[in-house]
Amino acid sequence: MGRLDGKVAIITGAGVGIGRATAELFAAEGASVVLVGRREQPLVNTADLIRERGGQVRVAAADVTRAADCEETVRVARDAFGTPTVLVNNAGTFEGRRRVHEISPEDFQRNVDVNLLGPFLMTRAVIPGMLEAGGGSIVNVGSILAQFAIPCAGAYNASKGGLLMLTRSTAIDYAADRIRCNMVSPGLVETTMTEGVWRNPEVRREALRDYPMGRFGQPEDLAPAILHFASDESSFTTGAVLVVDGGATAH
Repeated sequence: MGRLDGKVAIITGAGVGIGRATAELFAAEGASVVLVGRREQPLVNTADLIRERGGQVRVAAADVTRAADCEETVRVARDAFGTPTVLVNNAGTFEGRRRVHEISPEDFQRNVDVNLLGPFLMTRAVIPGMLEAGGGSIVNVGSILAQFAIPCAGAYNASKGGLLMLTRSTAIDYAADRIRCNMVSPGLVETTMTEGVWRNPEVRREALRDYPMGRFGQPEDLAPAILHFASDESSFTTGAVLVVDGGATAH
C-alpha cells in the first residue's frame, strides 16, 4: 500500500520543479492528483508521465491568484476523483530583486499575490470539503527566507514570512477539525525560478558558501518532505515548519 492510497491531492505549480516532483511521488504513493498551473503544456507533460506509470491524474489550468479559478479547481478534483483532502500550495514567484525603495509596487504585489494570496485562496476553497470529509492536510511550500531575510529580496521575504503565519493561523483554526497545515521551507533548489543563481558560475560559487553540503537542492529532495506532511504519518503534526536546506540555516 502507498502512503496516500485513496487520497485526492491538489498540487499547484505542478508542471515543473518541486511541484512536478511532488506530483510524481504522490501518484506513485497511491494518490489521485490534480495538477494546477497557469501554463497548460507543462501540466500535460507531467500528467502524461504519471499516466504512463499507471497513476490517476487530471489537469486544471488555473491562476491561483483568482478566487474563481481556485473554486473551479476544487470542483474539477471533486468531479474527477472525489473530495480533495490534500492540498500542496507550491506555486511561487521571485520578482523585484532590488532594495526596498527600488521595488516597484507592481513587483511587490505580484510576489504577494502568487506567494501568499494564492495559498490563501486555495486553502479557502478546499477547507469546506475537508470539513465535510472529517479532515485533511494542507502543505505550504515556503522558504528559509520566511525565517530570515537576504538583501534585495524584500518583496519575496515578506511574502514567504506572511505564508508562515498563514500556515500557523490555519493550523490553529482547524486543528479541532482534524485539518492539519504545515510548511516545508526549502533552501535554494535548482528550478527555473532560481536559474539566475545556479547557472551563473560566479554567483553559484558565492552562494554555495552558505551550503555546508556543498550543493543546492533538487526538486526530488523536497518531495519526500511534502509527502510526510501530506500523509497520515504526520497525523499529530500541525503548524510545523520542516527546513530542507542542506544545512544553510544551521550555521
